Amino acid sequence: MLKQEWKSLFHNKILLLVVIVIALIPAIYAGLFLASMWDPYGNVDKLPVAIVNEDEPAEYGDTTLTVGDQLVDNLKENDSLAFNFVDADVAKEGLKNGTYYMVQGARTNEDVGQVLVFESEDKVNWKFRNRVESEKPFGYMWECPDYFKIGDKKLLSTNGS
Repeated sequence: MLKQEWKSLFHNKILLLVVIVIALIPAIYAGLFLASMWDPYGNVDKLPVAIVNEDEPAEYGDTTLTVGDQLVDNLKENDSLAFNFVDADVAKEGLKNGTYYMVQGARTNEDVGQVLVFESEDKVNWKFRNRVESEKPFGYMWECPDYFKIGDKKLLSTNGS
């Protein structure tokens, strides 16, 4: 009986075409999905990130710590992102319409957590815009900041350490 069904399927060209198309739909879907997700980090090295180093050296025992300069030196050797090193004065000049934002967790020399806000009109030249701090100290470092909108509300979420 099954043999008879296969014979009739191969003799009816329209029915055969329908079966082939139905069989190919999952393969087409899977192929499109895999192609879209194949290399999600392939162009991350072109993603522009502005670095403004306002860190001041700190004394720890008999050692002078220049963590900000060390970070900048390490980032200059790192090509995983398109790092742009600018000073705060240059950064402040281009802050006009707030089209693009980047937030960075930081801390002050007094070990008070804060978030630094940067803005860019072209995603290439980033400018320092503002610091966000709490009235009273809330952790010595604010990590993993996330600035986002829900409806018409703008929210900032961070992890105070």
